[in-house]
Amino acid sequence: MNDEFGDGGDDDQPTKEESKPKAPSNNTIVSTLEARLTMYKQAVQIAKTKGDAAKSRRYERQLKVAFYINDFFYHFDFFVDIFR
Repeated sequence: MNDEFGDGGDDDQPTKEESKPKAPSNNTIVSTLEARLTMYKQAVQIAKTKGDAAKSRRYERQLKVAFYINDFFYHFDFFVDIFR
């Protein structure tokens, strides 16, 4: 009866692969941020074309934040390479 509720088997114990999540590499993060930069640039242009000033300003703020984060990871990767 304990097995029915998951109380008595080894199936409940996580394996070493499951217990340690893998951190994404900087290349993956930077490529994702670059894709978002492109997406936000397009969204700003579309909003400006449609005359939607509120969306345009919102997307420009998001673009600025994505740019700063991308710039941070670019410089972070540079400094990590120096100290290796």
